[in-house]
Amino acid sequence: MKNKIKEQVKEMSKVRIIGNDVPEMPWQERPAENRTNLPLWRYRENPIIGRNPVEGVARIFNSAVIPYEGAYIGVFRGEQTNGISFIYLGRSKDGIHWDFEKDKIRFVDEEGNEFMPRYAYDPRLVKLEDTYYIIWCQDFYGAAPIETSEGWLLFYHGVSGTCNGYVYSIGGAILDIDNPSVVKYRCETFLMTPEEWYEERGFVPNVTFPCATIEDAASGRIAIYYGAADSYVGLAFTRIDEVVSYIKEHSVLTEEDTETGKR
Repeated sequence: MKNKIKEQVKEMSKVRIIGNDVPEMPWQERPAENRTNLPLWRYRENPIIGRNPVEGVARIFNSAVIPYEGAYIGVFRGEQTNGISFIYLGRSKDGIHWDFEKDKIRFVDEEGNEFMPRYAYDPRLVKLEDTYYIIWCQDFYGAAPIETSEGWLLFYHGVSGTCNGYVYSIGGAILDIDNPSVVKYRCETFLMTPEEWYEERGFVPNVTFPCATIEDAASGRIAIYYGAADSYVGLAFTRIDEVVSYIKEHSVLTEEDTETGKR
């Protein structure tokens, strides 16, 4: 039995994040009193961004964060007090405590002329080689995928309909590294679902919506930023070996998952 356990641990440790080391990333160990066997756990001081975070903005949620010049930078969906969303710039030394610029981000078109959308929300921020890309208002299902030795690790949101409205939970899948339209593993259970007050109560209740991750390739640690009840930003954690093992163990695929092509 002991040898079998050792072999399982050895097998799990083979999962690697393909990326950069971020040793000072936000992190808390799993609490000893963890009530579930799920591979994600919450930051105990959540939410990390509350209501009215900057003048003229009622709520910040569903936003993107990335390491930048030894600290962290983010593009944030700010719901203004008039109900219209725009994208705001935020900076943080530790990825937890954020300072926001009062003015919304100014955009320009291909010719360098000012171009401001009437409405901008749910931004995503990725770095490809030496260029940072901001995109928004697309069919975003979750955070940008993480490249791993098992494939692209994807944290996405799934919606359950109830007699009291929708419930948004965090799910997980692993996509083929060369053909991401092919799903290798899709977890049948949620990885996290609304349970805390800041997830259950807000502008849109019962929402946990994954938006961004920071990962440390050396240790396999992953921090997940998520929108909570369309009113707050929460932070959760996992390790690459734990979450990949859980997704594979609880994977259920449909015929469509294994087909090549756009869904």
